[in-house]
Parts: sequence; C-alpha cells; structure tokens
Amino acid sequence: MTIGLEIHLKLNTANKVYCRCKNEDFDVPANTNVCPFCTGQPGALPELNMQVVEKAIRLGKAINATVNTISSFDRKVYTYPDLPSGYQITQFHHPIIQNGKVSFWINNYAETRTVKVSEAHIESDTAKILPTPASSS
Repeated sequence: MTIGLEIHLKLNTANKVYCRCKNEDFDVPANTNVCPFCTGQPGALPELNMQVVEKAIRLGKAINATVNTISSFDRKVYTYPDLPSGYQITQFHHPIIQNGKVSFWINNYAETRTVKVSEAHIESDTAKILPTPASSS
C-alpha cells in the first residue's frame, strides 16, 4: 500500500511569500497586514521573498533532495471566498525540491523507517475566514 500526504509548512519569515507585508498571525486584527497584492487588486504583481527561497533550499539539503537550479511558478485558478485574487501561485510543474527522504527511528530506536518526499514547492496559501459571533440585539 502506498499512502501519499500533502503537508503544508508555514515558514518563519518576517514577510509573506509574495509581498512585503508582515507575516504575523497572532494578536493582530484581521486585515491589518494586507496590500494591493494580498487583496487581489488589478495590476498588483507578486514580489518573491528571497528568504523563503533560501529556507526552501535549506529544507532540500536537510532531506537529501535534489534542489533544482531551474524552477517556475504557475497559477491554479480557485474560486474560494478567502482567495481574493482568484488564483494560487504554486510550483506545480517545476518545483524547487524533488526526490528527498526523511529517516526516523521507531520502536524505541530498534527500527529505522524512511519516507520519500517526492517534491516540495513554494506556494501561496489562501487567507482565512474568521466567523464572527452573531450579535444579540
């Protein structure tokens, strides 16, 4: 049996992946760290955060993966209410990392298991909709 998992990681970077907005989640009111790109404004273009690329390369090295010298970005169109641009930027066709592996021990260090990592890519994620409690009138 082969089981595939898609795991999302949030990198610890000062700014978001495709703009210069602060990458803060906690203790900030909703829609505080947004810009024209975040909100999907016409003509707003992404600006890749090089700190994200550096961390992706470090991940590739850590899992003994191939770090591709050429990678590209693609648009996947989604119509989610928490994705104002209407598309996700991803590395669907040419990811930055391929063919890695992670080994770990099980059974109190008696056995080793290895999990293959087929690819890791940089992509934008959707925002999040926070429900507000119904107001009582």
